[in-house]
Amino acid sequence: QIVNDLAKAGTLPDLLKALQLSPSNPELLSAYAHQILSTGGVEEKTKRIATYRIAKARELGGDNAVVFYRSAEIEKMLNNQADALKYIDRAIELAPANTEYSEFKKSLLQNN
Repeated sequence: QIVNDLAKAGTLPDLLKALQLSPSNPELLSAYAHQILSTGGVEEKTKRIATYRIAKARELGGDNAVVFYRSAEIEKMLNNQADALKYIDRAIELAPANTEYSEFKKSLLQNN
């Protein structure tokens, strides 16, 4: 329950605390990677941390739609349109009923 509460807060310090309690949680890793880029900007230091964490999340997560969605968001921030589309397509494949994923894909295609 503590991990869930920390994860819902969504701040970097809370996500880091949650990761300390559950270091192999792919959804936490992906949320942390996304948050670090969102708050720290797309600089070399934050890019390295974020890309490592999101890759680890995909490795640990298997077929987790949330992880692929976060991957797509991160790739969009990094201006990697092709990878963003690849990951959002996978998220949609895993969770076709999730309209947020479809809307994100539409926004990717419109910005192309």
